[in-house]
Amino acid sequence: MENSSASLFLKKADSVFQIPDENLLFQALEDILLRHPVRYKEDVLKLNSEQFLAVFSAAHSSLMFLSGGPGTGKTSITVCLLRLLKRLGLATHPMLAAPTGRAAKRMSESIAASLRSIQDLESLDSDRELLESTEASQTLHRLLGFHPGMGRFQAHEYAPLEGDLLLVDEASMIDLALMQRLLRAMDSKLPYLPPVRQMILIGDSRQLPPVKSGSPFNDMAFEESQIPSEVDDRLLRLPKELMPQGNFPVHRSSSRAGFSSVHLRLSFRQNQSDPSGRSIQAVADFLRNPKKDETFGSLFDPSQQSKESFFCIRDPQDFRQDRVTLLEQQNSVEEMSRFCRYWANRYFSDSQICELLQKTYFQENLESHHEEFKQIIEHLNAFRVLCLTKVSSTGTDWINRSIEQHSPFHIEKERSNQPIPASPVICTRNQYEFNLMNGDQGIRLKFASKNPNKIEVKALFQVEGQFKTFYDQQLNSLELAYAITVHKSQGSEYEHVAVILPNEESNTEGRESDKGFRELQNLEMLYTAITRARRSAIVVGQRQVLKKALQRRVKRRSGLIHLFSGQDKDADNSSQTFPQCIS
Repeated sequence: MENSSASLFLKKADSVFQIPDENLLFQALEDILLRHPVRYKEDVLKLNSEQFLAVFSAAHSSLMFLSGGPGTGKTSITVCLLRLLKRLGLATHPMLAAPTGRAAKRMSESIAASLRSIQDLESLDSDRELLESTEASQTLHRLLGFHPGMGRFQAHEYAPLEGDLLLVDEASMIDLALMQRLLRAMDSKLPYLPPVRQMILIGDSRQLPPVKSGSPFNDMAFEESQIPSEVDDRLLRLPKELMPQGNFPVHRSSSRAGFSSVHLRLSFRQNQSDPSGRSIQAVADFLRNPKKDETFGSLFDPSQQSKESFFCIRDPQDFRQDRVTLLEQQNSVEEMSRFCRYWANRYFSDSQICELLQKTYFQENLESHHEEFKQIIEHLNAFRVLCLTKVSSTGTDWINRSIEQHSPFHIEKERSNQPIPASPVICTRNQYEFNLMNGDQGIRLKFASKNPNKIEVKALFQVEGQFKTFYDQQLNSLELAYAITVHKSQGSEYEHVAVILPNEESNTEGRESDKGFRELQNLEMLYTAITRARRSAIVVGQRQVLKKALQRRVKRRSGLIHLFSGQDKDADNSSQTFPQCIS
């Protein structure tokens, strides 16, 4: 499988790419960046030098990997490169996809929102056509025509995908087998239908690897950017008005004519004027690029002065929002119950939000409550507990029940058989009939029913910019979402995050379940969890458990990099531990 995938990657990277005329390229860049720019909030979007390099490289690459951490501007780059390729005639029929329904939906919504920010959108045919294309983004399994009952994919080289560009978001989730299916479906063997001309894969190579074997994106997304030599030549002739601020990042010429791999380093997710944002970013940067012999001792600096270190406390009331914090405790049932009470009090501390959560709304006038619902959803997205698993007293099931018991609205459960209002919920499977995807999150609220003596509790979701309500039995796939797994949180962001570590008893040797717990505790898991936070992050558990997790890195290599570069393969799929112990 590795040889086959590498061969298909090589074929794509070496394929002759229609390099655009230089004058047309510069005119198109001027059009999307200066004359008709996308706006971010109230400001015109301006690309920094590494973002510009990514957009520019896309116009010269048949195969491109774009990797960057949270907040590095991957969505902004995606919009700009799509607009550029569309104007150059390289994206007449773009296909947009992602591994999960939620990721596909989020990509579609983000791109559409950016395109709608263009002031004179109605007069720009290419952007209006692109807007229509983005609304058709879908999961990879849907794109490939997967039949669950038969376990087969409809798309392959003799029933290929039809389009000139395939852009995939959250590509770090793709395992080797699915990547091979994707490459085969692009490689048309039909004489009357050409192969898909260009493939762009976007993701974060430091996030959790795919659940199944192989990690092709992480193999091919190099830390040092590689771009076609033609790009450097043209950058020298770039008009002054298009030149971004700052120097272009260090990169080297790709050994393949149509291959580029661009790595983004500068993050804008956390507010750098905010001490808490700087602390989260500093710890994340440290975790992204640990040295092989790193002992991580500086993360527990006794002076507690370094912004790269955890601020260690033993009582949640001592939590400091301006630092990434470690709440040191055994995570016994009693201690977890105490933490859940603390988190519930924090979640429901805003009296104005509590009034909105307590209120009874009218189903017939949902739009009249738009601003109130918006405030509720923003509050919902402000707090999240992240767990490694669903089981035990450190898993999502137990923590969700415990936080709900400490909710001021819990008493209402005793008055009726309905779900508790004000509870956040998460959809656990794709439900295309309602345009709800696995991972979409909403909140239960009270609504007046036709029976004047009865109040109904429904789940409120924001769907395509509009608020819609559903009964639990309509969806039949809702779970409480005060706490969710780190895997479920990928691609999301919250203001305040708590990361729950398993207790030491879950790390004893011997039992198969304990081995599974240990394998879930790794640096990639912690990096993914902590970088979900914008303003504050608190890790809850024992220092020794955290240290062991920091030592363990997941190495689920597919071997593609060795085959791609012609080197001997020396990789395995096991979790690797750094040789030095943390003191």
